[in-house]
Amino acid sequence: MKPLTCLELLSPAKDVETGIAAIRCGADAVYIGGPKFSARHQAANEISAIEHLCKYAHRFNVRVYAAVNTIIYDYELTHFESLLNDLYHAGIDGYIVQDLAVLEMQIPPLPLIASTQCHNSSIQRLKMLETAGFSRAILARELSLDQISEIRRSTTIGLEAFVHGSLCVCYSGRCYLSLINGGRSANRGECAQPCRLEYTLTDNNGTIISSDKHLLCLKDMNRLNYIAQLSESGVTSFKIEGRLKDTGYVKNITGCYSEALNRFIEHTPGFTRSSSGTSRYNFIPDVTKTFNRGYTVYFLTGRNEKVTSMNTPKSTGQFIGKVKSVHPSFFEIETNHTIVNNDGICFFTHDGHLDGFNVNSVDGKNIFPSRMPDLKPGTRLYRNYDHSFTRLLETDGCSRTIDVKLTFNESDEGFILHAEDKDNNKVKYILKTDKQKPRQPEQAKQAIITQLSRSGGTIFNVTQVENNCSQPWFIPLSVLNGMRRQVLLLLEAERIKNYQRPVIERNTTTDALLWQAETDHANIANRKAGSFFEGLRIPGDINSPELTGFNAGMTVMKTKMCLRYEFNICPIYQKNEKGEKAFSIPFHLSHDKQQYIVEFDCSECVMLIKTGK
Repeated sequence: MKPLTCLELLSPAKDVETGIAAIRCGADAVYIGGPKFSARHQAANEISAIEHLCKYAHRFNVRVYAAVNTIIYDYELTHFESLLNDLYHAGIDGYIVQDLAVLEMQIPPLPLIASTQCHNSSIQRLKMLETAGFSRAILARELSLDQISEIRRSTTIGLEAFVHGSLCVCYSGRCYLSLINGGRSANRGECAQPCRLEYTLTDNNGTIISSDKHLLCLKDMNRLNYIAQLSESGVTSFKIEGRLKDTGYVKNITGCYSEALNRFIEHTPGFTRSSSGTSRYNFIPDVTKTFNRGYTVYFLTGRNEKVTSMNTPKSTGQFIGKVKSVHPSFFEIETNHTIVNNDGICFFTHDGHLDGFNVNSVDGKNIFPSRMPDLKPGTRLYRNYDHSFTRLLETDGCSRTIDVKLTFNESDEGFILHAEDKDNNKVKYILKTDKQKPRQPEQAKQAIITQLSRSGGTIFNVTQVENNCSQPWFIPLSVLNGMRRQVLLLLEAERIKNYQRPVIERNTTTDALLWQAETDHANIANRKAGSFFEGLRIPGDINSPELTGFNAGMTVMKTKMCLRYEFNICPIYQKNEKGEKAFSIPFHLSHDKQQYIVEFDCSECVMLIKTGK
């Protein structure tokens, strides 16, 4: 029989508390930054904290991956290698890396996961990583289902894909906009997010196409309805972005995707979850109720939707209805949603700017805001802060348990309680004691079932109790409770003992021809990464802009998002001849004193942003 394909829901953890919350809400794996070298430097964690998270996660067969995915400078190589060893001893299950210096280091035998910063956007790139010893690659967000399927047919490397969260407008690992503007490198985990600023776009003749809009700001990714297609395309790890997001966000989005994966597996033979346990929520997961700038599937099905959020980089949240009428101190809303005090409501003004207010009180459909905004009948309203939902997320009302069967037997010297969980871990607890016949046999038999069925305060859910005694026995309730507690502690210890971290024997068969054309995209920032290329007889000169600087006309951003398409003047997809003739290329992008050239490579269907000449 063909083995089941394990699917993994991979959730972000800015800290241990968020990681544990994600696990309780259904994550099969979490990724977390260490004390240094994480692409989210604001989400750093000490080794001791990561060790605590690993111990908790492994009880559920949940994996923990360490994000050590910045480029490394020469003076940091020793520290970086030492950190990888510290993370290994803390219990992590794999390294998410960008810098190829790792291939020249003596590191523990854990899986290497190629960060999306490695520019994993082509079959050739994935083959290169596979032959170099990587176990998995995090795919470029820009890839379509057809492209992912082709990669799967051409390689055997594990495929991980983003399914939800904030989007970088540039191909990951190739954005230098933050670096050139203020010296903060995205490849060093310090991105200042200049893509969320306002820009003005003009054509080559100076004609203004758009003024003071967030032209590079994207909507958020939401692929909740594409779990089946992604699975069938070969993706086995579904990644949620958000190591800077709060715990409530992670709980909600993890719950949404965990439920979606469960529904898919329930109706699709051949797939299973990669971890153990059942999650229960005190809320109904809903992707519209936490931070979002509007949603996009982002080229998964091709170029067929607008992907920018030009009017605001802030969260708009959930559409809840329209203004019906406006009065001096309140307005009436047309909605099917329940609005409560302290909800946050926002709307777009007539000139396209986002405005908002808090709800002071509600009387039926009449909303009394904290200040009376300039609303008009028909204005679309969004709730970007759901007070009731947020309060639920802030409580500790989620749990995750593993089903277990208990079997109660008698022995010559007393009683034996056996425990077996769904992963076939088995233990027993032996109690040596004298046996006493009960005065009320039926009550004694029922007491065994009742007391052993309780499992509160543990990671287990007792789903079945068998009493195999030949006759009823009187056993004090305290003794039964003690036996149950002891056997479940033994079972938890057995799960931890039996957990097996992935061990990888890296047999590299690196093909120099595959890497020959990729040195320009390697972000070589240290001598060890250079040595890797030189070992293939390929020049390994330092070429990271963080060290070499910028030249006039250098590309600082390559993006699949196309401003011509966003403004309906794309000559390929929209065939707008009037628009094409009206605006002369190249375009020019400006913010304050910053000036960039915008070029369009229609053969590759990408947009290039370059430094001025």
